[in-house]
Amino acid sequence: MKKIIICSLVFAFQLSSATAPLKLQVISTQNKNSAHVFKVDLEKLAKNLKPLHFSEATEKQIKLRSASTRIKWAETQSDWQTCADLRMQALKASPQIAGWIWLISFNCELKLIEQKSSSKNISQFSDSQIARLNEFVLNFESQIDLLDRGPWKKDLQNYWLKALQILKNQAQSSIQKAHIANRFFKRPELIPQDMEKELLSEIQDSFSPTKTSTTNSLKPASFVTEPWWEFARKMDYVQVVKLLEEYFDQNKSPSNAVSARLTLAKAYLWTGRYEQAKSTFEKISEQFPLSDEGLEAQFRLGLLQLRLGNPGLALQTFDKLLQTGREKNPLTTRYWKLRALQIVGPAEEYEAERAQIINQFPFTYFGLKLRMESQQGRLEFPETVIPEARRIWYFPKTAEVHWKRFTELLKLGLTWEAGAEIQELLTVNDAEAFQMWADFFAKTRLDTLALRFGQSAQNLDERLVAWSFQKKFMPYAFEKVVQEQALIHKIEPWIIWGVMRQESAFNIKAVSTSNAYGLMQLIGPTAQEVAQDLKTTVSLPEDLFVPENNIPFGARYLSKMKNEFGGHWPLAIASYNAGPTRLKSWLKLRKDTENLTQLKSTDWRDEIWIDELPWTETQNYVKSVMRNYLLYRLGNQNFWTPPPVFWSESDPSQGVSSRRLIEKKSLKR
Repeated sequence: MKKIIICSLVFAFQLSSATAPLKLQVISTQNKNSAHVFKVDLEKLAKNLKPLHFSEATEKQIKLRSASTRIKWAETQSDWQTCADLRMQALKASPQIAGWIWLISFNCELKLIEQKSSSKNISQFSDSQIARLNEFVLNFESQIDLLDRGPWKKDLQNYWLKALQILKNQAQSSIQKAHIANRFFKRPELIPQDMEKELLSEIQDSFSPTKTSTTNSLKPASFVTEPWWEFARKMDYVQVVKLLEEYFDQNKSPSNAVSARLTLAKAYLWTGRYEQAKSTFEKISEQFPLSDEGLEAQFRLGLLQLRLGNPGLALQTFDKLLQTGREKNPLTTRYWKLRALQIVGPAEEYEAERAQIINQFPFTYFGLKLRMESQQGRLEFPETVIPEARRIWYFPKTAEVHWKRFTELLKLGLTWEAGAEIQELLTVNDAEAFQMWADFFAKTRLDTLALRFGQSAQNLDERLVAWSFQKKFMPYAFEKVVQEQALIHKIEPWIIWGVMRQESAFNIKAVSTSNAYGLMQLIGPTAQEVAQDLKTTVSLPEDLFVPENNIPFGARYLSKMKNEFGGHWPLAIASYNAGPTRLKSWLKLRKDTENLTQLKSTDWRDEIWIDELPWTETQNYVKSVMRNYLLYRLGNQNFWTPPPVFWSESDPSQGVSSRRLIEKKSLKR
């Protein structure tokens, strides 16, 4: 079957460390009646399960639920005392999810001891606090086998080690320290390498008080880099140009010369020295046509030709790039080639290529823009009947314990934990199965998994590339909190959902490689900045894993970026990803971009800057969030007629385009 590329702007699905790789559970047709399997009717289960969702529940409703629900609710409300006190009741009410209850209560105990510290230094605790923590850990250690099984084990291991470290640090005598140190060795494989030597020393010191230990100091590794890279990092491209021009004028051969040449070309571009940029891009393209640098040079050259009003030359450049078959983002190149074709024609070729892009990339920003243009400004999808998926799934009996925990967690409202459980036992490898599970996850509001499985289904079955299926994966997650914050900060909720979908795919415990946390992926410094604005405090990263904290922080920061960039949402979105300081520095480098905040326009000529940005991630991010905004704004309808500037909250007629007019020129073939 032909594979359809749903979206070239790929979502980064960041699942917490508690989730395990999906395991293959394929049951053959011949074994479906075997005593070694059990059957699940997903459609029937979705109707009868009625899972609880904290974001829609009131405190009064929660009080009527079991202790297992109330302990999780208390954790989400940062009510550490209630959460810690409910442990025994929750374990008694739901022994089958004991691992999860221990994980929740461990977090609450550690938070409680820090919260109640009378000292400014939270590492100093009272005797009663230490005694309580010690009793808690001893009770846990009686069930230490929980560290061996279940999706909770990694986080539970971390909490256990953290608690023991606190107890060891608070010990008053060498004997006490040795006793605590010895408890680490109940599970020696979990001890970090840098800690093992220290623990053994603690134990030995209790028998040899005069023993001294020595440590070897290691000098940090250092490296030398060419000076222009440091200036490029600081976005001082004027200095980059000066240094690299001097370097090449002296006929020196720098390390990675082609990369240095590309850096010089981009520095010319971003400082408005277009003729120098053009000639340098051309040289790189000619000398290194199939290298990464050569391919990027060709793309940037085509885009620059469009900016300079040379659509015929732009078309030639984009054609040449696409013919290499090596272009990393063919949709983007095809889109800008189409814009050149729109000017130089022929019209029938333009119409055919536009229809093809709309059909192949329907739910991308470029696909949606072209759809609206082809429908005279109206965003509309046809009514489509999609094939029904099967509803029955067979699991091996060995998966039954996971399945029981999953359904129990879902009923109790522990949705993140339920998602982690289902990933312990489920993998599918055909379109119909992906569709079936995507439908089930959407109905039970496991939004991260619904989105993931839905996109996989579309990639495998082109019949599912339809709005009637796609809209299932545009959930109004945490609607109550989102709507409240949209009103408070005077921004549209569609923007919040658009950012959330792109940042974390609705995973409340998402952690990025740059240590951005939670639904709206806030890094530590940003969270502290927002906390100061809101006159509150934030404990990282745990507080940002709570939607009721993360969404208000993210909405506040979004609103701040919107105000900083004059209500220009694409710029605000770019700054949310790249940082406002870096973006402002880049915008000020040339006349064509320094006044963008005053330009309210969605004309394609006024969006060239997006793909000129220095950061590929941010280029894709802006288009993805704007795509999400359009789809959320469409909602459950099949059509919507947006204003001329769909993202603008002000009168679009107030924005006067300062773009360079692109003249129609004939293409010399």
